[in-house]
Amino acid sequence: MNDPIGRMNGGSPIISMRGISVSYGSRRVLDQVDLDVYPGEILVLLGGSGAGKSTFLKQLLGLAKPDTGMLGIAAGGGPPAYRRRFSGSGAL
Repeated sequence: MNDPIGRMNGGSPIISMRGISVSYGSRRVLDQVDLDVYPGEILVLLGGSGAGKSTFLKQLLGLAKPDTGMLGIAAGGGPPAYRRRFSGSGAL
């Protein structure tokens, strides 16, 4: 089977998100989001108004802090180094 992005051949993700949650007041916008993006993959975000697309991108770009979760960005093509780890009270 052709595996252009390397998942099946032991390739490492270049972006990895684990358990990302974000709330605005009592409204949970992102709820325990897990995501791996591998080299060569294309990611598309679809959703209606208020679905959390902009909130997701702000987390990915490091422009906002999630309530909980971890975000890893690969450096130099290796496995993601988790650059942010969060719990309900802030950075660990």
